[in-house]
Amino acid sequence: MDALIEAADVYFSWPTGPAVNGVSFAVNPGEMVAVVGPNGAGKSTLLRLLSGYLKPAAGEVRLAGKDIRRYGRREVAQLAAFVPQYSEVNLPYKVAELAMLARYARLGPFRPPGAVDRAVVAEALAFTGVAALADRPVSQLSGGEFQRAVLARALAQGPELIFLDEPTAHLDISHQIQIFSLLTRLNAREGLTVVAVLHDLNTAAAYFPRVLLMAEGRLAADGGPADVFAEGLLSAIYGCAVKTYTAEGRRFIFPEMLS
Repeated sequence: MDALIEAADVYFSWPTGPAVNGVSFAVNPGEMVAVVGPNGAGKSTLLRLLSGYLKPAAGEVRLAGKDIRRYGRREVAQLAAFVPQYSEVNLPYKVAELAMLARYARLGPFRPPGAVDRAVVAEALAFTGVAALADRPVSQLSGGEFQRAVLARALAQGPELIFLDEPTAHLDISHQIQIFSLLTRLNAREGLTVVAVLHDLNTAAAYFPRVLLMAEGRLAADGGPADVFAEGLLSAIYGCAVKTYTAEGRRFIFPEMLS
């Protein structure tokens, strides 16, 4: 199977120092992959490199087998959607209008949305549970409603691949479950490939069959939660004692309490 997204010995530095340091891996169509690691490990920078928002200083990112630098932004948007950690919409859009913006990746210049575009948007709103909010101004949404509306916008692009940077940051546990359940259903129903940066290791273990563990800009481990979330490895990477246990086939991770 050909990889949908691939990093080949990718390097990137900010003025303050290296952020991604020789990272290589590939994600096949239909995979769900969590990217985890301590603060400053390079997770969000890696996601922006994979989505084409940043260009590697060395190495190559390939989307559907082609160097992502050879695509135009509109071409990338037809294959991949990106949901940043913090989204702000200052214009007075309604929820349906926000989702419709995503369809312009598939429309030609000056071509208005048609029946197909409206149907795709309606389906995205329904699937993310915000159809009843279609006419509500985005500024009036709660945090959970807003995040689902942003996800609906991404899905309305019709992507094969979606990148998410901390998609449930600052959401309560109920909304976290809703978002990750939606992603799991999309993966199962549509074959959507999901690559998500997460801080919560237990969420990664619960919803993602594959985990990339980053440390100091490098890929420290790549595998299933049972292998990556090993006590010794996590303790070394996070700099604190970590305990894990398995119950009902799931791995749970906790910092060891200090006495």
